[in-house]
Amino acid sequence: MITVGSLGVLVGTFWPWVASGRRNRSSYQIFEVVERLGFAPGGAVGWGLRLWPIVPLLVVCASIAAWYRRRLAAGLLAGLGALYAGGVGLAMGSAPRSGLVRVLGAPTFTAIAAGVLLAGAVVVLIGAVRDRMSQAR
Repeated sequence: MITVGSLGVLVGTFWPWVASGRRNRSSYQIFEVVERLGFAPGGAVGWGLRLWPIVPLLVVCASIAAWYRRRLAAGLLAGLGALYAGGVGLAMGSAPRSGLVRVLGAPTFTAIAAGVLLAGAVVVLIGAVRDRMSQAR
């Protein structure tokens, strides 16, 4: 589930998030229009978009950790990446859908993929905790 969720988050970040005029912008190109969407550049969403390039690093590292059965690291990285991507995706998805800058469907897709990633993180973390408890006995 972590790999599927990570892939969904990555795809969602590269799809067009907003349209301004005739130009579509991915999540990596929207910081300059964040104010037009009603968010303060120094606010939570503004900072979330400013630090957005961390998201691919988090989800790719989570997937790699999961592949190598590093469950605690995979779960923590996936959880952090899911909360980050999902939070920004939900915030952007709630922005007005009309005006000079229009929000498209990719933020909602990213938030849904982040939900899958978060579910994978929870499953993996539960398994990691169970392993630690059984080793302690």
